[in-house]
Amino acid sequence: MDNKNTAILVDTATDINIEMSERFGLYLLPLYINFKERQYRDRFDMDSSELYEHINEEIPTTSTPSPGEVEAMFDQIKDDGYKNLIIVTISSKLSGIYNLYNLVKNNYKGLNIEVIDTKNIAIGAGFIAIFTSILRDKGYEFTEIVNKVKEKLFDSASFFTLDTLKYLIKGGRIGKVAGTLGSVLNIKPIISCDKEGVYYSADKVRGRKKSLQKVAEIARDFVGDSKEFLICVCNGGSDKLEFENFKNSIEDFISSAFMSFESEITCTLATHTGPGLIGIGVMKLD
Repeated sequence: MDNKNTAILVDTATDINIEMSERFGLYLLPLYINFKERQYRDRFDMDSSELYEHINEEIPTTSTPSPGEVEAMFDQIKDDGYKNLIIVTISSKLSGIYNLYNLVKNNYKGLNIEVIDTKNIAIGAGFIAIFTSILRDKGYEFTEIVNKVKEKLFDSASFFTLDTLKYLIKGGRIGKVAGTLGSVLNIKPIISCDKEGVYYSADKVRGRKKSLQKVAEIARDFVGDSKEFLICVCNGGSDKLEFENFKNSIEDFISSAFMSFESEITCTLATHTGPGLIGIGVMKLD
């Protein structure tokens, strides 16, 4: 159904890629990856595999679009015939993008705009946008969609493990995750977002192999008895064979999902995690 009443906007921090945005009818705004002498649009000019080629030489920074770019996107959405706009963002505790959208929204005329802070990160936030699209395609109107989405925010989550915590620490995004412990004792935290939208350790185990097992275990526990859920297996510069083995180990879990995805994480996340990420995003729909 082509519901011209409501548009949905996400940015690349939600781990929505171009293919997903086209499939679910989402407008996609890129964040920026900044090196000293060059700047790239996340997903559009650079993907994370290219980022990892340079990260040992220089750890880039990330930045949001300008207010003018956000306003231009609003103009495009309005010109495309929409009256309402739902914007889905990652946690406002992890990025300034939520506040930026609200700043532009407060001075913009011609669209009825709702900005939703998912209190989540990466595909955990992206799944909220996909759920929003599903509701729209079922014919729900703007206010109904907003209310239903807000009721489901904590039914979506991302869980991931890293090769090293040094990039999170350097970027100041460590949140409630203890950094030095992991590096000294080979303790691998399973990182997620708490209900405040801050990184925390969902669990901690010793060693890479056990951390991958724990990621899968926690994701399964989160889904619980849900019969209809989304799942995305996420790779951020991990060893190819390791990632394939991980996927194979949870094939039953993947095949039982309502929809399943595989994603190379966005540069926005990769900048703060470094290479070696493996994770699972899940959302309960029922």
